[in-house]
Amino acid sequence: MPTPPPGSKKPQDKKPSQAELQREQLLDEDRALADMPELYAPTELRIRERNKVMSILMRLKELEGEDGQVDIDTSKDSPEVRALMDLIADADDFAESIAHDRVEYIEWSRKAEYAQFTAIITRYGRAVGESTSSSN
Repeated sequence: MPTPPPGSKKPQDKKPSQAELQREQLLDEDRALADMPELYAPTELRIRERNKVMSILMRLKELEGEDGQVDIDTSKDSPEVRALMDLIADADDFAESIAHDRVEYIEWSRKAEYAQFTAIITRYGRAVGESTSSSN
């Protein structure tokens, strides 16, 4: 196998591009939400629902670290843990409010984990933000 020229990066040292990171995030969301009951599409949301999801997304961004991940030790009481718990409860309420079948959604949400609720907020917040910025 030929030796790479000095100063060149090995393929495994290459950082993923922004597009690759976004693609991976979308795949993670798809996996997290694969069994979730149907919700109304972001384009079908009323202004109060669009505002609600954007408000929750802003709070989520405040809790994210530099890597864009929420890394909070939920086994200890802290203001960040309480903020995350309130955020997840609001995400659950939001998703229930836009569910096609609320009873089915509630059954699903009883077994859902935090990552699934943050995936809902991230996905809907991104879609609502894109539609809001394109209408300005």
